[in-house]
Amino acid sequence: MATLNSQSYLRQKRAKKRRIKLILYYLLSVASAAGVLYFLFFSGYFSVRSVSVFGVDAPLAERVKEISFKTLEGSRFFIPRRNVFMFSAGEIAEEIKKEMPALETASVKKRFIHLISIEVKLREKKGIACSSKEERTRCFYFDKNGVIFEEAPEIVGMKVLTFKDDSAYESVLPSEKYSKEAVAFADDVKNKLLERAEVGVSYFSFLNNGGDDIEARTDKNFSILMSANSQPEEQESNFDESIFEP
Repeated sequence: MATLNSQSYLRQKRAKKRRIKLILYYLLSVASAAGVLYFLFFSGYFSVRSVSVFGVDAPLAERVKEISFKTLEGSRFFIPRRNVFMFSAGEIAEEIKKEMPALETASVKKRFIHLISIEVKLREKKGIACSSKEERTRCFYFDKNGVIFEEAPEIVGMKVLTFKDDSAYESVLPSEKYSKEAVAFADDVKNKLLERAEVGVSYFSFLNNGGDDIEARTDKNFSILMSANSQPEEQESNFDESIFEP
């Protein structure tokens, strides 16, 4: 009987030791996981500390950096947004384009541990769109894709592609105002009229509430009605010589 009690006691002792070991292993695992999580997300070691910007001059690059760091402020799920594992490259790019309408593209990439690289491209100023309201004129630059993106001075001259469009007055920048095809068509017509007929276009107006019909006001004090659905060469061949007289 004493032998049986002794064996039972030894089994209980071994079982108790195993339970203690399991608890210690569990606590050690939890502590290790907590330490790893802290190191990865809260220690600051994996925080973005610098931003490199390419594609624009120094003043605009500083503005891009300012917007980027502002986007990284605060936290998400209690984790600092500046953490390289948490920040969204797409979110930063969209915020940059939102705050700087003059930028056509913005590409954000993670570089090493503490650095993000941003490549931006400015929109090309293709022409201006001007509108008048309450005796005030506002003009905006637009690019080759028809996006108005920045206020512009009222420029008068045959060399500038100009749209007269009162609907642009209250536009939010940037805004996809005109089609890429309409911009290319107007630019082509302007160049061909000047080159082949020595007729300058002062400005273009879109008729039918922004439809395909376009009116070109010339420096000869007459207008030409065209359709953006046709090629400039086709319409040019239909111009009678007599229309080039004031």
